[in-house]
Amino acid sequence: MRVAIVVLMLCFSAELTAQVSVSLYTSSMYDDNSFAFYEKREDVYHALFGAVSAGFSGEHSYHQGYYYGALVLFRTYADRTYNIHTLGSYSQFQLNYRNDGSESAAAMSHELYAHQSGPSPPPADVAIEQEVFSDSLVSYLFVIPQVGMRLDHDNWDFYDFNRGSLLLRLRRHVAGDLMSRLYYTIQYKQYPNLEQFTHVEHYAGALFSHALGSGWELFGSADGGFKSYTASMSDTLWVSDGKPGKGKGGIKPPVAVISQFSTPSTAQFVFSGGLSYRLFARAPLSLSYVRRSNPSTDARYVREDAIFGLSEDEIFDDRYGYQADELRLQMDGTLPGNIRTTNVLAFLQKDYPRTATDLNGVARPGAPQRVDNRVELRLQALYPFFRNSAGKGLSVGLAYNYIRNRSNNAYHDYNINQVALVLSGDW
Repeated sequence: MRVAIVVLMLCFSAELTAQVSVSLYTSSMYDDNSFAFYEKREDVYHALFGAVSAGFSGEHSYHQGYYYGALVLFRTYADRTYNIHTLGSYSQFQLNYRNDGSESAAAMSHELYAHQSGPSPPPADVAIEQEVFSDSLVSYLFVIPQVGMRLDHDNWDFYDFNRGSLLLRLRRHVAGDLMSRLYYTIQYKQYPNLEQFTHVEHYAGALFSHALGSGWELFGSADGGFKSYTASMSDTLWVSDGKPGKGKGGIKPPVAVISQFSTPSTAQFVFSGGLSYRLFARAPLSLSYVRRSNPSTDARYVREDAIFGLSEDEIFDDRYGYQADELRLQMDGTLPGNIRTTNVLAFLQKDYPRTATDLNGVARPGAPQRVDNRVELRLQALYPFFRNSAGKGLSVGLAYNYIRNRSNNAYHDYNINQVALVLSGDW
């Protein structure tokens, strides 16, 4: 925490060369299944995201400090409102030489941003976007420390967390047109009100890409994650104090939950490969296949019927808790007319080490394992309503998400439609 604050203050103190920017992002979304389970509950929620950053460039480096926060307000189920805060810094170091034709490399932005779907605020583990050096045969080292937290109302404070992380990423030329990106992240995440999920996670991997000419590129990666929980528990039963109520703002999860816990650690290996085509100069189209494999069947999770509704996160649907095959068609970037867009069509088959049940929690005949077949469609476009000579201004846009999750576990057989109006500004 102290390191991030010091870096941030240093960035703001460099008044002569600092590049200060402020961004605001807001959206209003209608969601016809806001709890993502078999029984639909509609809601409208508003998201407000704000960021301030200051950065400066050295002869062979770029440094930036930033803060950003998000507030998500729910209209019908108002007690689900939460906020997120993140403080961090970003440094990029040039390791060999700089190409004379340096540019703002939009093609590098996927290295700084995790995939963000639909009109949600940018996720809490993402660095703020800035100018980077030429996407040529130059080698770079990226260093991104962060601290952050999430705060909820009392009824939903089991989602609260505190986190600290350090991301190291090395972008290096291998030979010819073959480029490599090596990365390692260590993160500590504390759940103060659900301490069984507090953990330390190590995640490392390598991505290789090779230009094929005429806008085509071949890529592949291998990743590995290891999560170590600070509390060792197994098959723990907490007696529930009753079912949650219904009505506006009236949903109250049980004080206690029914949970199943694994051994103190779990791991997953991820292999992916694909092909991309630069359909537009700054908006590549990519097709990729991803395989998630677990060396053991352990999983730590809160059982889905213990709390009203669910979400896809480390409490209810941690990625370490299932194996999967994923096929994705994706186009992110900037279209002609400076229209920023995010588009994803994905097909997933997720295999869980859990028994599929009906709505009463009774095992299906033959006690099969839970299997989900999932289709996701996510579309978003932001149109530059106003831009000044520096490229700053306002953008307006629309977003639509569709999810169909077919599961032999009745609780998880559902579909979702989301429509949002988005307004974004930066200066």
